[in-house]
Amino acid sequence: MKIIIFASFAILLVACSSANQLPYEQQNQWENEAIASYQRGDMLSAESALRKLLNANSKDAQSWLLLGNIHLREQRIEAARYAYTQALLYQPDLLPAQNNLAVAYLRLATATLIAGQRYREQEPALLNELLKLQGANRAAL
Repeated sequence: MKIIIFASFAILLVACSSANQLPYEQQNQWENEAIASYQRGDMLSAESALRKLLNANSKDAQSWLLLGNIHLREQRIEAARYAYTQALLYQPDLLPAQNNLAVAYLRLATATLIAGQRYREQEPALLNELLKLQGANRAAL
């Protein structure tokens, strides 16, 4: 009786652990779809494919990185910051995620200074330097 209970429990555990596993072909298809959509500028389709991948494997650093890139391009800076942080959680040496996380923080700092500008009489030097560093102007942010 104990063997039957143990075997049933083991089967249940295996079934539960593989519930989120994605067949290689499906994972490969969604990866290709995400990359192709991103390259042609279809951020909505790319994000949709990445969400499917991350739903099946939330530890995929490359998917988090690409999702962060989409958020950054779409000016969703907090979401980009979160995605890059997740990528680095699962792959701490992922240099593009480190660089892009720094860019996200730079944009957050710049946006914060711009938002606070209405309470100041003059342009703060830090804001001007941040804008120069990004090669951007207020309208782009």
